[in-house]
Amino acid sequence: ETRSDQIRSCKDFVTLYVLPNYACNFSCSYCFAAQGRDKQRLKLSNLLLMIDWMLDTNRTSEKRIYISFLGGGEPILSFDVISKGIEYGNQIARERGFEIVWSVVTNGSLITGEMLDFFKRENVIVRYSFEIIPEIQMLQRGNYDKVDSSIKLACSKGMHPVIRAMITPMNVKDLTKMVHLINLNYSGVKLFKIDPITDASLGNNLLKMEEFYHSFNTEYLKAKELGKDLGIEVQCV
Repeated sequence: ETRSDQIRSCKDFVTLYVLPNYACNFSCSYCFAAQGRDKQRLKLSNLLLMIDWMLDTNRTSEKRIYISFLGGGEPILSFDVISKGIEYGNQIARERGFEIVWSVVTNGSLITGEMLDFFKRENVIVRYSFEIIPEIQMLQRGNYDKVDSSIKLACSKGMHPVIRAMITPMNVKDLTKMVHLINLNYSGVKLFKIDPITDASLGNNLLKMEEFYHSFNTEYLKAKELGKDLGIEVQCV
């Protein structure tokens, strides 16, 4: 009852999460959407209706709206739809006195320089799902070189991409190493988000699960302190 961010009515909604598709060009070892799980695609007309509703001055008095294009598929496969939605949203925001904080979550393998220029021009935060350590990326996701090059290109354009890594028993002891690699290779990255995940097999051995989470807590705090020294904010989602 004391929280100020409770949702009590439609006027309290300030964040919109959009899944443009269920398709993906990756087959990540832990992902339910590996290689795509459905052929459905978000229609542009529906996206514009959603944005228009979020930016309705009769609905809300809040002036900062958050809109994020998420995975569950690879959003860049629907770049034509999300780019038109972003352009429309920014136009409407200017007319109605809103500010939109845009973000797009991507595996990073399909983004071109022109797309990055668009995201920079339209003030879109690009969040890369990336394991940073080459061996882990290749084992769990693949396409290390493509994603590495894309993040470096974004940094070279003066952008501040976000890296989000999935933490499994294979890389839980490497969190400080990951922070060091970000500092060494990706000068524009100032936010590193980590997400501990497990699979069903770990649930069969509670001792291993306990060991994983104990290691995660210990290594996360080390990485967070190192990040402070290097100017990189480390967050656990």
